[in-house]
Amino acid sequence: MPLKKPFPKSSRWKPETCNYIHFFIISALPVSKSKKILHIAAGIICVVIAVIGIFLPLVPTTPLLLLASFFFVRSSERLHKALINNKILGFYIKSYIEKKGIPLNLKIINITLLWIFIGYAIFFSTTHTGLRIILFIIALSVSIHIMLIKTLKR
Repeated sequence: MPLKKPFPKSSRWKPETCNYIHFFIISALPVSKSKKILHIAAGIICVVIAVIGIFLPLVPTTPLLLLASFFFVRSSERLHKALINNKILGFYIKSYIEKKGIPLNLKIINITLLWIFIGYAIFFSTTHTGLRIILFIIALSVSIHIMLIKTLKR
């Protein structure tokens, strides 16, 4: 069975411009009808939670959109194109996959909110020293990861 391409050449999103095809190489594998329905449902759930994550600081938006994109690429080309070409949500996926970066103000907001909420958890929500250390290491690791991502100049 020949591998199918996730996008036709005429789409607005040009996969040739980045490593997008390599990112979703598994998407070319055939999917049964029941798995297709499950992938569509999982993708929709991920998009809904990601939209909520735009407004709630501890809900990760970009990873959920990437996961939704993965599910849609395996199940529905129409839904996947709609997600990628969406004016608001498509920006998160494209800038991450194309390794363009994150705007500086978004980096500052993310790191600040991360330390506020994890700091609250460390000092007020737990008395277990081991858990406090784990939370601190997680916050430090995520902060370093965010700082190492290229800063997008708008």
